[in-house]
Formats: sequence, structure tokens, C-alpha cells
Amino acid sequence: MEYMTLKETLTQDDNSDINGVVIILTGKATMETAQGKSYLNLTVQDKSLSHAFKNFFKTEDEYAVQNANLEEGKLYQIFARVGSYNGQKQIQNARFRVIKDEDYEKYLPFVLPVYPFDSSVVTEFLNFIELHITDERYFKFVCRAFGNFDPDNRIWKDFLTAPAAKSHHGNKIHGLFYHVFKVAKNCALIANTYSQDESIPYRLTNVNMDRLMTAALLHDIMKIDEYSWEQGIKMSGKYQLGHIDRGVVYLNQVNESLDHILTDEEVDFLQYAILSHHGDFGPQKPKHIENWILHLADMVDAKIVAEIEIN
Repeated sequence: MEYMTLKETLTQDDNSDINGVVIILTGKATMETAQGKSYLNLTVQDKSLSHAFKNFFKTEDEYAVQNANLEEGKLYQIFARVGSYNGQKQIQNARFRVIKDEDYEKYLPFVLPVYPFDSSVVTEFLNFIELHITDERYFKFVCRAFGNFDPDNRIWKDFLTAPAAKSHHGNKIHGLFYHVFKVAKNCALIANTYSQDESIPYRLTNVNMDRLMTAALLHDIMKIDEYSWEQGIKMSGKYQLGHIDRGVVYLNQVNESLDHILTDEEVDFLQYAILSHHGDFGPQKPKHIENWILHLADMVDAKIVAEIEIN
């Protein structure tokens, strides 16, 4: 019988069986209904998608047994039913069988979602940087921030491998690389359209492409430490600060390692770009034109990729 992924399983009709799909449990939270009945909020993942659902129980004893036996980061086979809620397919009445430790390596490829990736796209990325950053100081800054593109450097290796998110957009191996590359391309496209298109009566004349490209390339750099992916994609929990705050700190470290190749004001601009790239949902709001371009480019990629991968 051909193996079905989680995504394929959830395209089935309601009340269809889910029989032994291999997943990794990436989230578990104990909850209680308004009537006082215990249930679990669970997030499971295989290579096709990440899926969150509520698991209800007939008795408190059933709840207690599953709550005690389920462990985040472990591989399981899931046995359940397909159902719907508010028009969305979801897992219902789930039960789990743990994958034995000796079979872990055999089943791990079933649960780690991976984008296609090869050296040609890395070469394209490096050529893009050379083409779009013409100020030698900013170019050296980006090179150092990425570990000088050294295959043995931890920063560069993790950047090429890390996911862009736990769920939603780019939550696959290599997701961060593709997200950053696309955001940088979006920034270049927006800036060039509004500064070079002679068919429109208004044009941008004050975009600094070197700092825009540097900000775009480094805006999510510290996601390499925010997520772990060796046993499924999840929050690493290594640091109290998130990728935005740690990214701000990292830019200072990079500049210090280069004997302050950029001025304090130039680094401050890059830091503000990182702090404001989430727009109304971030710690700072965009205020410079480069901030706005980065915010919009980031949002466009996140929304479009999420829409593509949901459907």
C-alpha cells in the first residue's frame, strides 16, 4: 500500500480513517473546556505540513494516559479520523503509537519537510549580493555576517539549512534561505520599479540600495538560533530573546569584528530596519523608505508562501 502523507490524508472525506501516518509531535498543551473537561491542543508534523488540532476524550482517564505518554519531539504513528471544523479539515479522535528508538533514523525522513535545494541556487544568491551591494563596506559587512560564506562556518551552514518558521510560511528545511532571498529580490524589485519606471509621474530618489539590501539579507539572520530542526521543526528555547532582538545585537558584533567598518549611525539604521520589519506587529514601526520597502517585501513573501502551501 502506498504511504500517504499527512496532507494527502487530510484531503479525504470526513470520517475517513487515518491509519499509521508517521508524524513528529511538535506541540502539546493541556486545556480545559468551559464545562471543565480536559483536552489536549496538539501540533503534529510530517514532511508535507504542520497541523494543529484539539484532541478530546470520553473520560478523564483517557486524557490522563495520553497526556502522560505523549512527548514533544518524539516520533509516532497516528491513528485517527478526518473531520471538519469551520470548513477546515482536521484530525479528530487521535491515538498514537510511539516509534521505537531503534527505528528512529528509518522514519525521520517521513517527518522533516524539505525544500529542493542545490548549489546552483546558492551561487545565484551570492551573485545577487555582488550585483546589488556596491559599497565595499556594506559588502564586507554582509560577508562577515554570513560567516564569509565558509561551508564550515556555523552561521552560514545553519542559514542554508534553517526553516523560516515553525508553522505558516517557509516551515521547511532551507526555508530561511529561500525567504531571505525572495525578500531581498522583492526589495530590489520595489525599489527599482519606483525609482526607474519612467511611465509613472512619481519616482523615488532617496533609496540607499546598499543599506536596503543589507537590511533585507540580514533581517531574519538570528532565526538560525530561534528554531531547531534536528528532531522536527520547533522553537529551540535556547535564548530568552527572539530573532529580532538578537539580530540587533548581532549587527553590533559583526561591526566590532570589522573594526567598525560602518559608522554607528549606519549600524543604527540597519538595527532599526530589523526592529521595524514586522510593521504594526513589531517593536518599532517603519519610518524610513527603506524600512517600508523591507516590511512590505517581507509581508508579501510570508503571505504568498503561506497561501501557496496551505493550498
